[in-house]
Amino acid sequence: MPTGYTVAIEKGITFREFALDCARAFGALISIRDSARDTEIPREIKPDDYHLKEFANSKIKLAEIKKITLEEAKAFAKQDYYQSMDRYKNSLKQIKALEKKYLDMLENIKHWTPPTSGHKRLKKFMTEQIQESMKHDCNTEYCHKPILVTPKKWIKNKIESYTDNIKYHSKHWSKEVKRCHSSTKWLQELFASLEGLK
Repeated sequence: MPTGYTVAIEKGITFREFALDCARAFGALISIRDSARDTEIPREIKPDDYHLKEFANSKIKLAEIKKITLEEAKAFAKQDYYQSMDRYKNSLKQIKALEKKYLDMLENIKHWTPPTSGHKRLKKFMTEQIQESMKHDCNTEYCHKPILVTPKKWIKNKIESYTDNIKYHSKHWSKEVKRCHSSTKWLQELFASLEGLK
């Protein structure tokens, strides 16, 4: 039985076309693996600029934070606190609502009589699935009630956060550039090896 790559051989695909089709399954072209077969294979892989933009944005935000007065920081800290409190309350509501749905379903399972002895394993399995899901989905252990921080602490936290972002995105931008350079080199070598082949 032909695969998605070999199906075109019957139709007379050339070696070059087959090799380029198969190349879609490799790291350099993995992003176009599932694209239509007539999607042109690029000669160069360009870096996704997400990390570069986040790096630049974090540098700007860090500079802005360093200029904030304590009075401004006090207002921002309150704003962050109220937003965090809203998220906290919403999370608890969602967890409780889901827990009720799980418990209702467990109650339904409890009262369900399997039609045959062969269905008893199904009942046990359904119960286990819900119990396992509840351990994770209904756990409030990681829902921490926010606290209002002082203006100085708020500024310190923001400076640390943006400094960490700068390091993180700088590192990942560098990796992205190296990955794209390596992928482009791999592609150029592939195209060179197929030069003049049918």
